[in-house]
Amino acid sequence: MTDSSLDDVIQRIRKLLRLAEDAGATEAEAASALERASALLIRHNLTQDQVTVSPVDEQLIGERRIRAGWAGSMEAATAAALTAWHMAEWAELVTAAR
Repeated sequence: MTDSSLDDVIQRIRKLLRLAEDAGATEAEAASALERASALLIRHNLTQDQVTVSPVDEQLIGERRIRAGWAGSMEAATAAALTAWHMAEWAELVTAAR
């Protein structure tokens, strides 16, 4: 896989994870996005750390500005922890189904 196509996969995973965390998404949309992101991570042998962008480093996510200060940091840390937990649960389900 070329660096360019790997970058495309990473960008797709990031978009799916943002959708999974979006307050405007329905529960089904969020679950589907998380499931697809998990499948891409597994298929391309990537880790959450490889696709996660630090809120400090990234000023914009799409058209949405990340909140600054402790509230934004707390929100980002909570979202990352929950996403990691969901990813681990999904990986266990996929492994058990094989």
